[in-house]
Amino acid sequence: MQLVTRKLRQIKTWLVFGGSFKLRPHEMRCLDEWRTTMTNEGIRLLDTQLSWLDRYKRFSQDAVIRFYSTSIANGGQLPTEIRFPLREDESRVATVYLTMHGAEEISVKGRIVLTQGELLAIEFNKSPRNFKTLKILSARVETHLNPMMSITEESKIVNTKILDSLLGRTARFACDLTAALPLSKRTAIIEALGASLPSEYLKWIEVVDGFTIGKLKIYGLKDIWSAPRPDGLFYVFAAVQGEADLAVKGGEGNGKIYWLGYESSAARVLDADLTGMIIRYGQ
Repeated sequence: MQLVTRKLRQIKTWLVFGGSFKLRPHEMRCLDEWRTTMTNEGIRLLDTQLSWLDRYKRFSQDAVIRFYSTSIANGGQLPTEIRFPLREDESRVATVYLTMHGAEEISVKGRIVLTQGELLAIEFNKSPRNFKTLKILSARVETHLNPMMSITEESKIVNTKILDSLLGRTARFACDLTAALPLSKRTAIIEALGASLPSEYLKWIEVVDGFTIGKLKIYGLKDIWSAPRPDGLFYVFAAVQGEADLAVKGGEGNGKIYWLGYESSAARVLDADLTGMIIRYGQ
């Protein structure tokens, strides 16, 4: 009876929200490779989560798969006792490198993402729509963050003198300052991200992990979030209140800033740099 009830719930959910109820081989392989790096308790938490996360949606030409549960209301979280101790908004904990073979060999990277201690997504660096006919030849995994450990700040003090030198006269308007993460954590998060961040942003986060200045909100490294769109996968690192998110695009290595307007479906390249954005919106 429980199985029938669950199937009926899945069908109802699919009719309302769409998605699928089956993982593809390359997606399963990413999870299997990540599992090999875990402790017994980590494996238990992952397998328990996967028993709950039974609906999947794919975005950006299937380059992003996100995990959902038909047992939890939309937007709800898994029970606390089955979530990993690493409970940041988005954490890219591991990258799996797959080598696949069809007419020719193809290499692809899949980044595993957690949110608040639960499995959120796998982000691939290219569209895997033609992977169904390919055979996986080899796989290896590189871990970035331990899901069984929380990120803690080594210092609660923001060096405002250095911040003043970076932001200039507008620094006095900055608020909601968060202390910078330890170097090892910054390095791990940056390396796991599927895009290059602007050089100005990288200088700022050496001193402060996020701040607000006027209408401009600069997110800390641990608060960067992914935004799958029809024109690609973007990583949002800042926002202009009421107007747009600022992001970099996955797969690009130039730190180019994109304006993701709240009233526009198309992303556009921003002409101004972050200093120019602070001058415009920071007072």
